[in-house]
Amino acid sequence: MSVTMRAALASFTKLYANEYGPQGVRMNNVLTGLTKDDPSVVPAEWTSGIPLRRAQSTAEAARIVRFLAGEESAYMTGQNLRVDGGETKSV
Repeated sequence: MSVTMRAALASFTKLYANEYGPQGVRMNNVLTGLTKDDPSVVPAEWTSGIPLRRAQSTAEAARIVRFLAGEESAYMTGQNLRVDGGETKSV
């Protein structure tokens, strides 16, 4: 289910960015991996397939969203950003 939803959202992100970009509206998609308030409570066997060998904190995910909402990313739209500790194996 997650794979299907991610593909649909990725397509929607690109379509939306193309449609509303001329009006100055930006849309980007953050594809997070395993995220917890306190990543230290996540068992090691759950993170063994993640190259960074840990879960992401909600604070780390929030910083990515803050970046996307700020001026630093003003020319960025229609992007699907993988923030998963390297878990996704495709290019």
